[in-house]
Amino acid sequence: ISLFITISVNYYMAYIVCLFLCLYFIYLLVNNNFKDKKMIINKIINFAICSILAGLLSSFILLPVINDLIGTAKSINEGVSVTKVSSTIYNFLGRFYIGSTHKDIFINKNYPCIYSSILSLPLIYFYFRSNKYKLKEKISDAVILLILILPFFIPFLNFVWHGFSYPMWLNYRYSYILIFFNLILALKGLKTSDKIKLEDYLIFLIGF
Repeated sequence: ISLFITISVNYYMAYIVCLFLCLYFIYLLVNNNFKDKKMIINKIINFAICSILAGLLSSFILLPVINDLIGTAKSINEGVSVTKVSSTIYNFLGRFYIGSTHKDIFINKNYPCIYSSILSLPLIYFYFRSNKYKLKEKISDAVILLILILPFFIPFLNFVWHGFSYPMWLNYRYSYILIFFNLILALKGLKTSDKIKLEDYLIFLIGF
């Protein structure tokens, strides 16, 4: 029902949500340690059926706009947003600082709006340094995090996340997915912050 509402309200943002749901579903399968193969198959079938039903229920809005999503340029100069993505580590990490997001950033295709509290970075760092969580879970989190970050630097992946279409300004429209996952990891880090050693605080403080 929630996916149906998401698609019906904004099919463009829903496309991004659907991509993330597929990634997150695989992530949950990996980390839940299902020993019964039948249970895994049932989970996959249920996920597929619910996703298809949500798509079919929202077809009244999807069908009229599908041509707008596929092969329709959203940029004045077609291809500019894909071929000239120039996000750098510097301006990427800089978006996590207070005051880094303003009106000029919103219309600049090279600066993603990914601010999710200045505390999210140290908390994510503390999560990966903690021994409270299993290595497999942290590797899975790192893989998902990498998948969500790479599109900010690789033009083709940026193109895919935008529905194989060129956005007009407002690049990196999938930023909210990265923010969402950052906050998930930050929450895990918050739960382990009382067990972090002093040197970890100092290491991050110097590096930050």
